[in-house]
Amino acid sequence: MKTNRLTILTVSYGHKALLLENMRLSQLLHKDFLNDVEWHVAENSPIDHPERFTESEAGFYLHPGDGENDKGISHHHASALNNLLRTVNLNRYVLILDPDFFLLLPEWAKVIPDYMHSRALSFFGVPWHPRHHENYRYFPAVHCFAFDSHVIDRDSLDFTPQLDLLEWKEGRLAKLLTKIPVLGYRISRRSWDTGTRVWRRYSILSNKYEVVTPIYHPDPSFLTLKNRLIESLLPDWMCLLPKRTGYFDETSFEKRGWVNEQIPNNWEAFMWKDQPFGLHVRRSFAHHMRSEADELSKLPIILKSIITKVMLK
Repeated sequence: MKTNRLTILTVSYGHKALLLENMRLSQLLHKDFLNDVEWHVAENSPIDHPERFTESEAGFYLHPGDGENDKGISHHHASALNNLLRTVNLNRYVLILDPDFFLLLPEWAKVIPDYMHSRALSFFGVPWHPRHHENYRYFPAVHCFAFDSHVIDRDSLDFTPQLDLLEWKEGRLAKLLTKIPVLGYRISRRSWDTGTRVWRRYSILSNKYEVVTPIYHPDPSFLTLKNRLIESLLPDWMCLLPKRTGYFDETSFEKRGWVNEQIPNNWEAFMWKDQPFGLHVRRSFAHHMRSEADELSKLPIILKSIITKVMLK
């Protein structure tokens, strides 16, 4: 193990094609990617799933996942991730990465650790996209979440979702609260999903973490004079639109000239230092209304368009 290598941890559930595309892209963006990283994958797919890894391949180190999925997909994912954290021999800097999150920076496996070291950051990554306004803000989300293992004890990181909060949100009291005009839904707003426990524990370290900038076009109803007036009087946690100035940017990759192809509306784009940072395909979001085959066919075309622009910059 080389101490300057980045450890990457990923949980796969039928994501073999996405991970192979991610590896292909990563190698295009680096001079010697496989020498810069150790990429560990926990395989959570059912035994008979056609997109299941059956052995380590293409630069991935394969690990068994968690077979218990009776508590839901988020719990299943988090359990496998927690197991990876406890069993893999970590390098100093660790990146937790979703299979469908594609980093777009040249040499990102070196850039991210170097930046964290220069800024003495404990955490760095992407926030929950603002469209998911029930979730926590301003702190790295598990989709692309880097941490310094020399500062943060791996055993202190628990990505298990807070299912008690989910049960509360679906309970009678929360449903009654949502009936209160204007404030009802806002009062019941709670983050419960993967990463919530880490956010609750470490977000008080305000000078020890940073997030990149999501590209976001707010719902027009959030921008009405009435809604702006209401939210000006409310704390951030009750607002549907984040209050922090500069937290998101409304100018798309297409308008910035960073891509020639149209990025599907359900994908989430992020920028950093006026460069494309990442693209989250987010297959789990509204997947019943989307065509996986169509999106997978578009993915390499869109990635090639962005990378061509980045490399020529």
